[in-house]
Amino acid sequence: TMLGAEQEKWLFDQLGSARAKWTVIGQQVPTFARDAAASNPQGRFSMDKWDGYTAARQRLYERLRDTRAPNPVVLSGDVHVHYGADLKMDFRNEASTTVAVELTNSSITSGSDGTDVATTWEIVGAANPHIKYHSARRGYIACTASPAEMRADFKILDRVTVPDSPVRLGRSLVIEAGRPGL
Repeated sequence: TMLGAEQEKWLFDQLGSARAKWTVIGQQVPTFARDAAASNPQGRFSMDKWDGYTAARQRLYERLRDTRAPNPVVLSGDVHVHYGADLKMDFRNEASTTVAVELTNSSITSGSDGTDVATTWEIVGAANPHIKYHSARRGYIACTASPAEMRADFKILDRVTVPDSPVRLGRSLVIEAGRPGL
């Protein structure tokens, strides 16, 4: 289990009674699947992310689907890169139901300046079509929610090793209320 029985029950109870326009779940590590078999067959999945807890992930996604918690968005981090991903009931099936969106925040300084994309992104991205955005630059995400949409502005810095480097927009992703997915 990723959350433990008590915390999972609390979260599932909250999802069942959610009435806000947006249901935001903040937690530490990505929930979406990131299959890296094409670039690293021996380390296909990261076992300290939700990929190592697939039964717990399935329970969470089923609860999001079954409760119809309004406009669920998961915020995560701990991977030192940006991602924007659709959360699927079955990541192996591109046509599978999308239950939510996940926005994964990069680090602001870890790993030096970063790069536009990770060195393996071309092959990893092709194997993970539910991941709609990726950047290996340092930065943060600024989210703005309205009744109609949530906008995620992925702010990036080209050089964190240079003092006073400017922040720029890497990409904006929009989630429309009532339509799960990016």
